[in-house]
Amino acid sequence: MHIRKVVTPDVFVENKCVTFDKSRALQISNAIPELAAVCIVATELELPREMELLDKAWADYAIPLLFANPRMNRDYKVWLFASLGSWQPRSVMVKHYKLWKRFRNEWSLDDFKLGPESMVESSEGIRFAGLAEVSKAGFFTATQIVRSSIACAIILSARAEISIERSIVQLFNSAFPPYKGTAQSSVDWLSLSLDCCQLGDVVIRASGPWCEREASLDFFMSPKLLPIFE
Repeated sequence: MHIRKVVTPDVFVENKCVTFDKSRALQISNAIPELAAVCIVATELELPREMELLDKAWADYAIPLLFANPRMNRDYKVWLFASLGSWQPRSVMVKHYKLWKRFRNEWSLDDFKLGPESMVESSEGIRFAGLAEVSKAGFFTATQIVRSSIACAIILSARAEISIERSIVQLFNSAFPPYKGTAQSSVDWLSLSLDCCQLGDVVIRASGPWCEREASLDFFMSPKLLPIFE
């Protein structure tokens, strides 16, 4: 197995890390902020490939960068942003289970500090979104949740107010901008990164199809933060 780190100071020009469409970014924001990326890529050429081991490799590589990095402000915390991907009926059952009760059916959340669950309403129904603080022990699980769900992301932030209800709703609106008048079901990584990185956050995506020989942990940030991760 091979682990490599790829860095680009500008995701809007062709590079070997991640490239975003600048014309689409202009549709989201009139003034496009600078956006950089660091990709931690794990590659396994031998068969059979066990994707969980591949993911564990880049998660182990990332943990010191996030939890024991002397160049990082100690106010930074790792958060799991989670949401329901589809609109739900306004039923008593849906309002009872909200978000975290649903996630507990699939994942162990013992290593997470669960935050408030915010309800978002539209003509299509309701969805819940929330933030959970991620510990070092819970980071691998967080990456697996993001890899498995179309409606989750990891966010590194030093903002004290990020976990309040107003901020959670703002994250929801950034992650799921409207399409034909209705919030999207899957995270719009460009939209979320454009909004969060202007506030000093780092948005982290786990990518790569389960059947592929590569898996990548992608960090999107302001170029000013690159020295922390290089």
